[in-house]
This record gives sequence, C-alpha cells and structure tokens, in this order.
Amino acid sequence: MAQPNQKKSSSADEYEPYTEDGWSFKDVKKFETILNEFDTPPPPAFFEQIAREMPWKTLEAIKLHYQLLLKDMEKIKNGEFEMISDNSEDSDE
Repeated sequence: MAQPNQKKSSSADEYEPYTEDGWSFKDVKKFETILNEFDTPPPPAFFEQIAREMPWKTLEAIKLHYQLLLKDMEKIKNGEFEMISDNSEDSDE
C-alpha cells in the first residue's frame, strides 16, 4: 500500500517517490490534509473533489491511493501492520 519507503530528510526528497504507489511525501501530506476535510463516509463526488485540489494526480491514481490507505487501516486495526518508529531519540549512546 501506501507505506513509506523510508524516512525523508531533505526538502528535495519531499517530491521523490515515497510510497509503493509512487506518491511523494508532499503528495501524501496533501492527500491527508484534504481527506481530513471530509465526513466519513466520503460524499459521492469525493474523488473528483480531491482531483480538483491535486490536479497533478489522475482520478485513477487517487482512487488507488485511497484503496491502499483503506487496506493499511484495516491491517493496523487487525494488528497486522508493522509500525515504523524513529529510534533517533532512543539511542543508548
């Protein structure tokens, strides 16, 4: 799904592929911001509304990303998803 490939560190990396479906970190954050504006379940024109706010993404790409997000949420709910942690603060040094 839309799992992060790795932690991004520079602003240039924000535009490089970040998820297995090729979305950048910036794209994922924009999608999440837009998603927060909608009720659950989303309205019928949900994907079209997102496409208007993210014109660089196709409607098909938006639908795929949403489906992958739902699958990840189900995995998290079922305890099947390995969470990525930032261990930089947990250093024993």
